[in-house]
Amino acid sequence: GSYYYQGGRNKDGRILSANLASITSTVQLGRKLFVGPGIDFLSGTNGTKAVTADSRSNLFDPLYGTPHKFWGGMDYFYVANGFGSQGLMNYFFKAKYNAKDKLTLFAELHGFRSANTLSNGAGGTRNSYLGTELDLKLSYNFTKLINVEAGYSYMQATNSMASAQVKNVTNASLTPQWAYVSLKVSPNF
Repeated sequence: GSYYYQGGRNKDGRILSANLASITSTVQLGRKLFVGPGIDFLSGTNGTKAVTADSRSNLFDPLYGTPHKFWGGMDYFYVANGFGSQGLMNYFFKAKYNAKDKLTLFAELHGFRSANTLSNGAGGTRNSYLGTELDLKLSYNFTKLINVEAGYSYMQATNSMASAQVKNVTNASLTPQWAYVSLKVSPNF
């Protein structure tokens, strides 16, 4: 597990009091299979309350973060524009299978929800569940220096994800997909 606290003032000069907490567990089943659940919490602001210049900010900012590693392969959260100020809950289950000495398969299932209440813009609230993402990855080491990786991600987003308060995308696709292949050469200096 891990816990981080941010205090002081944010980039807008508002008093900052924000938290990130994460816990994960991994169990080895046999010699080749590793599985485990986890949850991440990044604090944010209640979306039904007005933000004023003197109000306190509870939005945790990963600053130089690595969202691809932690919050799903599609990088919906904490990249470029944050995605809103309500914070994030990430429930996940990960599996790793060492099929051969040089071949490893990975699977991750994420359930995302807002850490705070979302406004529907008309004085009410909106469902805080943002969507489910499945990430699949295959990694093969040709040598100690050369690796090829292929991945595929699929998101089943909700209308809350596309809302003005979260991603602010009109006519959004609620089933985005992403695939990649990468070749990594690591010279041994």
